[in-house]
Amino acid sequence: METLRIALIDDEQSMHDIVSHFCKKNTDYAIDLVWYDEVPTDLTPINKDNYALLLLDYHINDRTGLEVLQQLNESHSPNEDALGLPVIMLSSSNDIQMASEAIHYGISEFIPKKNLSADLLNSTINNVLYKNNLKLQLLETNKKLEESNQMLKLKSEEISNFYQVISHELKTPLTSTLEFIQIMRDGLAGELTADQKEYLDICHRNCKQLTQYINDLLEIGRISTGKYELNCAPVTIKFVVDEAINTSRVIASRKNITLTFETQTKDLRILVDEARVFQALLILINNAIKFSPENEVIKILLSEDSQAGFVEVAVIDHGCGIEKEHQKKIFDRLFQANTHPVGSNAGLGLGLYICKQIMQLHGGEVSVDSLPGKGSQFILKFPYQRS
Repeated sequence: METLRIALIDDEQSMHDIVSHFCKKNTDYAIDLVWYDEVPTDLTPINKDNYALLLLDYHINDRTGLEVLQQLNESHSPNEDALGLPVIMLSSSNDIQMASEAIHYGISEFIPKKNLSADLLNSTINNVLYKNNLKLQLLETNKKLEESNQMLKLKSEEISNFYQVISHELKTPLTSTLEFIQIMRDGLAGELTADQKEYLDICHRNCKQLTQYINDLLEIGRISTGKYELNCAPVTIKFVVDEAINTSRVIASRKNITLTFETQTKDLRILVDEARVFQALLILINNAIKFSPENEVIKILLSEDSQAGFVEVAVIDHGCGIEKEHQKKIFDRLFQANTHPVGSNAGLGLGLYICKQIMQLHGGEVSVDSLPGKGSQFILKFPYQRS
């Protein structure tokens, strides 16, 4: 049987004898009762390390138990949890207001002395200890969670700093490489054969792709540090969609893919960050091209629903599609579904995550509806704000 040390602060010998007698009848614990017939001058030994519980009289000598409790708290350093020691208050009064005040001060339970019995005392002790153990477990769990949270924050900052450092370190030499490749493509370093021009075109294309990856890493760094901000202004949304489509036509032409655009809202102006919306559209259109077979058609639809209060841009392809279980994860950072066409570059898994962040900053959302082997429809939904 587990032994418990319990402190009793009560100035009545008779109460000590009764409590001591009742404690001997506890069937769950062997109780070692330590009696103080007056309030100790030094209260620091009365703590959770020396005692499992404190029984405290409401009226002791010329003081109240609440004053003793306040002195008990003050006797511990600010970093200690004095109330880690559960307290049961005993009182000759059955005053409800007094009991409420005692509970407010952190008392675990309040027992009127006239109701005191072996069963009541021992069941109260057992219940208070049980609840206190749960409280301590909860505090320990919260402490571990807080420590884990701090570690995650630190790791997140380290990753963000890593993105920033690596991106900047790569961007400078890559920019120089692109410039020299362009000089050679332009024939400024001498005439090129057809094969040499083809090889340089491949180098240039791959360097441009690497530049996009670096830019994505920089974007992730800004998002993680809260520096990813919008600069909103009234924009004719059709022009932004047109620009994104026209920018993607060169990539689409390599696979003989046709981009079509349908809209009934030619003059619709909404309040958005034009550059960010263009970026989100480019991500979706280029993904559609990437995952579509050659000679396909990709549709871009622009529509508005003034009653529901939103504007939608849908990008529809007939590519490989996305498995159902991957559709919710597809917008997570670094997530990549195993649906990449043979010979394609899997990328970093950042584009759709960035797209999602852009839409959330606008108060909107991005969603996907897809069937494996049939294709996908990605939708950007903006809150409707005519300017």
